[in-house]
Amino acid sequence: MKFLLMKLKFPTKVTIASGGTPQTLSATPLLVTSFSVLWRATNTGTVYVGESDVTANKCFPLSVTTPSFSVAADDSPGSFPQKVYDLNQIYIDGTTNDVVYIIYSVVSEGRNS
Repeated sequence: MKFLLMKLKFPTKVTIASGGTPQTLSATPLLVTSFSVLWRATNTGTVYVGESDVTANKCFPLSVTTPSFSVAADDSPGSFPQKVYDLNQIYIDGTTNDVVYIIYSVVSEGRNS
C-alpha cells in the first residue's frame, strides 16, 4: 500500500548576509508543505518576509512583537497533486547578520509491504 510520509525538519538557521539585499530562505529549490520563520530574540532589527521584491512596505515583518510567521498548504486527504511551497521562492531582508530559523515539513511517498 502506498502512503505519503510527512517529515518535520528542525530548525535551519538563515543569516541575513547583506541588509537591503533580499535573499531566499533556501539556496536551492526546496519544496515543503508547510513552514515557519522564527525571529531570533537577539536580532537588532526587523526581518521582512516576502517575495523577491520584499521591502518594509511589502512584507510580513518579524520582530519582538511578532516573532513568527507560518504557512501551510492545503493538506486535505485526496489533495493531489500535493500543494507545496518552494523556500527558494520565499525571501527575507533585514539587518546584516540578523538570523531567522526555518522549521518546515516535507512529504515523500512511502510504501508499506
